[in-house]
Amino acid sequence: MVTLRLGHSLFAVLFLVPALGGLVACTFLAVALGSVPAAAVAALFAVVVLRLGWVLFRRSRPVPDETVVMGGLGGAAVTQPAFLTFARHAQGMWSQQGVVMVADHGGIFLPMGHAQHLLVDLVLTLIAPTVRFADVSFDLGGCSSEGMADAVRRHGGFVLGSDWTWNDVVRSLHREPSDGVVVLDHAPGERMGMYKPAPQPTAAEIRRSLGLVAIGGALGSAMLLGIGLAGAYLLDDLEFLVGFGAYAGMLQVAVVVAAVAIAKRRLG
Repeated sequence: MVTLRLGHSLFAVLFLVPALGGLVACTFLAVALGSVPAAAVAALFAVVVLRLGWVLFRRSRPVPDETVVMGGLGGAAVTQPAFLTFARHAQGMWSQQGVVMVADHGGIFLPMGHAQHLLVDLVLTLIAPTVRFADVSFDLGGCSSEGMADAVRRHGGFVLGSDWTWNDVVRSLHREPSDGVVVLDHAPGERMGMYKPAPQPTAAEIRRSLGLVAIGGALGSAMLLGIGLAGAYLLDDLEFLVGFGAYAGMLQVAVVVAAVAIAKRRLG
């Protein structure tokens, strides 16, 4: 049994802090004004706070026979002679969270649940982060090529053979367009030599991608604010604007943190 478990997550804390603020504000409005919508939004914030608080508390306790990774947005573990990390398989408008295991002879991707449409993924992220904060265990059956191939069959994954191309700037593997892209949270540089190196993007291309990320975050926040304004206008209740405005702020914080992390990694 090989267990990969995240430690303290800065990403979880960044969601927890604004959720606490939203909970306090909406609870105050619900009590002071007797507002049912404010109470409903406060209940949503309470779910987020309890979920993230429990995850961070659970990860603070040492557990025997588990590989616990402390810090960062992702996780990675070395299980000789292999390396494990969280990853995401993106294919068209669909994406799937999973775990990548890389050994000297090749790698595999093992999924964590079903693939989701990117729009569904965005909505779920706005409501409450879930998969990223899961504790993951896989029975890999050894690190040999036969054991890893058996893990692929049992978990419904796929093999990352030497015919895949490795892009160390964005930590991604790809082969044919129809295979999609596998993005790793962490990468063992000494183990990725088996893959063909990919052409590196220029600084202008990276800045263009960051601009698209910023635009997407701004549009998402504007949509949430629009929903809040529409609800406040139609129902004559400002609590809708306060609640959706808080979610818009959480989205902007997540986008800014992600953009800074990407820029630091790619531009040095």
